[in-house]
Amino acid sequence: MERSQPPASAYCENQVLSLNIESSHGFLSSSLRYRSFIATYSHGRSKVQLQVRALQQPWTLSCGMVAVVVDGAEEAALRADNKIPPWTTDIEDSYVNFLQSDQAASLFDQMTNDEYFKFGKDKWHDYESEALLSKELLAAYNAETAAYEALVGHQGKIVPRLLGKVTFDLPPETPVPSNMLDHIQVKGILLQYLPGFTLSELDQHVPQPDWQGVIDEAVRITRTLGDLNILNYDVRPSNFMVVPVVNNEYQVFIIDFGWCRLRQAHESDAEWGRAKWQRDEEGAVGLVMQHRLREKGYEYKFEHSLRYLEWAPGEDD
Repeated sequence: MERSQPPASAYCENQVLSLNIESSHGFLSSSLRYRSFIATYSHGRSKVQLQVRALQQPWTLSCGMVAVVVDGAEEAALRADNKIPPWTTDIEDSYVNFLQSDQAASLFDQMTNDEYFKFGKDKWHDYESEALLSKELLAAYNAETAAYEALVGHQGKIVPRLLGKVTFDLPPETPVPSNMLDHIQVKGILLQYLPGFTLSELDQHVPQPDWQGVIDEAVRITRTLGDLNILNYDVRPSNFMVVPVVNNEYQVFIIDFGWCRLRQAHESDAEWGRAKWQRDEEGAVGLVMQHRLREKGYEYKFEHSLRYLEWAPGEDD
């Protein structure tokens, strides 16, 4: 039976995984030729087999791999945050039975529309906890893919290229209704590999005279997200990749959009501006790196744009 949310132990080095892939903007066929994948490609869809080269542990919300599977890193963090017990076959059986029942659709609707629903989760059945986990993982996948679609003109420049959306080729032994498949399938994205290091490791790989410019570029990228109406709740130095190019030059990319959203059509300038101000994405990288490097005797010169200052909460708010 397919594991709806496999634990980290379900994967190992040299394991071969079979994925169904929907290519993105024509990048897939040309990119797979040199990535040692076994692939068949037809009409925008393909089936590939890839070998796990390395596992990065402990699991975090940003794993450095070409295939970013929305079940390992996010699942571990969400289980911990929501105090959901570790996956077992008994829990999975309970969850699959739930998906086959008439109450599944109504429970997912309630989770979506009732903001107080989670307050009673200490009394939930295991299948309800798994349903919440599935819903949040699916939301992370949808947020990530929506962000890459919004950033299509910047892929390969400030974000990796999205090569395709993937689904593990593991049909469940016990059939579930078609409208419940999204809540049992393991989904992910196939990204351009970035041969570099995170911004958190800047001092270990980059000469000090270049620190200012590299961090400035990361800050500039957060401002570009604002230009494109993207709000990222998870901006931090470890979610930037720095790739050496030539002659002490570096290209900076932002990764991991599982916790982000796009501006809504009904959102006013004031509502959007306040949300952006309260999150302070450029400070989440500029101020944080300034503090870290100050401890190493280096003063990074960070100047906040104050772009959303006019929508900051006032004394009456």
